[in-house]
Amino acid sequence: MRKRDILMALLLFVVIGNSIFYIAILNPAGNGSKENYTLRGYHNPIRIESNSQLQQQADSEGWQGNGSAENPYVIQDYFIDATGYSYGIYIGNVSLHLTIENCTIENATLGSWNSGAIVFYSSSNVSIINDKLRKSNYGIYLNSSSSIVIRSSMIYENSMAGVCIDSSSGNIIYNNYFNNTENVLFRGESSNTWSTEPDYGPNIIHGPLIGGNYWAKPDGSGYSETGTTNSMGFVSAYTLSPGNVDEHPLSRGGAISGDITGCGYINRPGVYNITADFESDCKYGILIMANDVELRGNGHWVNKSSTNGYGDT
Repeated sequence: MRKRDILMALLLFVVIGNSIFYIAILNPAGNGSKENYTLRGYHNPIRIESNSQLQQQADSEGWQGNGSAENPYVIQDYFIDATGYSYGIYIGNVSLHLTIENCTIENATLGSWNSGAIVFYSSSNVSIINDKLRKSNYGIYLNSSSSIVIRSSMIYENSMAGVCIDSSSGNIIYNNYFNNTENVLFRGESSNTWSTEPDYGPNIIHGPLIGGNYWAKPDGSGYSETGTTNSMGFVSAYTLSPGNVDEHPLSRGGAISGDITGCGYINRPGVYNITADFESDCKYGILIMANDVELRGNGHWVNKSSTNGYGDT
């Protein structure tokens, strides 16, 4: 069989005794090497209420890291069904550095106002990266917490809100996919960062640049779904509340589909004609994100200026 460099994934449900294990076998290299496989296993909900308890559980479970900024503890590759619980992962009174990565957490519906797939209380220095948080009261509940980074995660199908920000400031939330009837709920005063300086992606929805978040709703009325897309794949800034503004909300639109007369990105194979000279005030002049693209200059020039501060050419 011809070998191809593709991502191979095999999802299994294994029943052993009375336990059900969810296992994802991933081979990023796609070369059949067993050394490249990792397992994602079922785990019961996790509750940590202090730094010392985090240290003890990390030692017991064999989690990577030591809790420092350079080497945080890592909770990763878990599937957590929180049925019957008010949380999938609860982090309280923790200031050691921790990363929660590549986890799927769902069904945290017990209780109401302070329950969610991941719940924080009076904590800091935690990163949530590439997680799926769904079918809970809240995807994430932040109470009196700061220095929490939430990025590159899917937060959807949550009944009360995707994220509840309860008297929490100084958190960074960007490059996430939100699709909930209510995406963000605020309680008390807060000021948080909802985007980063645009940089090359692809982003969470496979667009050209990483910036803010993608805001959808089940009925198709989300801010990212209804706004006008610019040539960099963003819509206009989204004010969630005072002190909470997504400066670069993501959009699925904006790709070049015909003749090229200004900056933009190409995400489909085909032949594209530049039909005018132009100076680009985007991060790029023309960004190509697809294979089999033929770009015809037709004697025209494109110049990327640095007036926007990016300085790319």
